[in-house]
Amino acid sequence: DRVDIAILILYFIWKLDMVVEEEHVLIVTNSGMDAQGKRANLTTFLQLKELLPRKYKKNAREVYILHPTTSTKMFFRAFRPFVSASFWRKLHYMSDPSELYRKEPFKGRTILLPEDVINFSRPKTKIFGGPLDEVLVNTPQGWSLPQVIHQSVFHLILEGLEVEGMFRVSGDMKKVAILRDQFENGEDVDLSNYDTHTVASCFKMYLRMLPEPLLTFNLYQPFLNTHETYIKEGPEAWISETFQLLSSLPEANQAALQILFLLLHKLQAKSDINKMNAKNLSIVFGPTLLYSPTLDPKFSIQNSGMVNEIVCWMISHATCLILDRGAVVGDY
Repeated sequence: DRVDIAILILYFIWKLDMVVEEEHVLIVTNSGMDAQGKRANLTTFLQLKELLPRKYKKNAREVYILHPTTSTKMFFRAFRPFVSASFWRKLHYMSDPSELYRKEPFKGRTILLPEDVINFSRPKTKIFGGPLDEVLVNTPQGWSLPQVIHQSVFHLILEGLEVEGMFRVSGDMKKVAILRDQFENGEDVDLSNYDTHTVASCFKMYLRMLPEPLLTFNLYQPFLNTHETYIKEGPEAWISETFQLLSSLPEANQAALQILFLLLHKLQAKSDINKMNAKNLSIVFGPTLLYSPTLDPKFSIQNSGMVNEIVCWMISHATCLILDRGAVVGDY
């Protein structure tokens, strides 16, 4: 539901008008704002500036924004020219309520904060570098996939199939870092604000940071064994053997692989435009999807050629292996 910001500000003034007659400290809790799609904009800023009496700004000793999101910080940076320098000296960002107690105004005092604000600060499962199945449980939208996979694949299918060098050309790493933070913080991410190479780079980063590859450590050797099957017995025998291995993967891995190979299959179908055929894509994704659990890099390097060929065949034969195997693909 949309809230009339003017009415909200007037209610705020009515509740605090007596308090701000004297010098005061303001704590603004920003917990979960972007995740719910409630963003500040130019209209909000101008209304706030117009409606708030001068004493709110003059008598504010310090202003603390608790749990600031990337969007919040970018918003304030954008409007820095419109606000006096004295205000910026008062503004502080806090990522955890415990930080408030180290500040002079709150030493030795009790701060009463809503329970959801306190819970927001408790440790969460990491998105980048966190286990795939744990991220699925914690995804607020109720998807069967992490937000970063669902949104990235959908966006790249719509916008990236004809972009030359997709997944080979790196995106702007500063923007990749911002995008990663937005996903990590559970923000409402608008990928239209980013170029396709940046989205692709962030997506690759997510896959590379998984603690276990999507094809899993346990099946590393069985997947390698399928290479000999393809060479000696041909594609049909290889498809049958590979299909059985894919079917034995955890459900979360199967769902992620389904839409990943859907994207890669669509990309290689337009390789005359984007210059990314199945072989080129396998060079990018082979080392990410299938690698040895051993820490000895020599072992992985020795088998890198086979790994890339196996992933190349998976992309080429995706219609048999992946695309007819589940309902997830139907959503795309």
